[in-house]
Amino acid sequence: MFSLLFVLLSACGTARAVKSLFGGIFPVEVRIAEGLNERSPVAVDVVVVYKKGMLAKLSEMKARDWFGKREQMLRDQKDVIDVWPFEWVPGQPVESLALPYRVGAAGGVIFADYFSAGAHRAVVDPHQPVLLLLEEEGFTVEPLR
Repeated sequence: MFSLLFVLLSACGTARAVKSLFGGIFPVEVRIAEGLNERSPVAVDVVVVYKKGMLAKLSEMKARDWFGKREQMLRDQKDVIDVWPFEWVPGQPVESLALPYRVGAAGGVIFADYFSAGAHRAVVDPHQPVLLLLEEEGFTVEPLR
């Protein structure tokens, strides 16, 4: 009986639904290039969003806009978003991150404040572990297996 329940809850869609119902941990591995951001520190915000409308709004926002409006958004939307701010330097080793999220996570967005032009954002699923690759002029996010 318990093994059947475990198998049912282990199914990909079911596991995501259960995590959304109870909250969970968002695992993030980070790798940082030696030439990161013109050899300068970069601010990175990992945002978990609890409302689909806000997720849609943030998924269209450029990182520069996010960092300029972050403090006000945190005041106005404190029940709708959680933010984990980081600042990393070129080549810095980073231990694995385990970011807790609350019940009802609709999605997430990662913003990085690079000097170079670009949106510098990625929409992520906090129910799935990711590898964040901070490169010289931008970043990529890959599934972590």
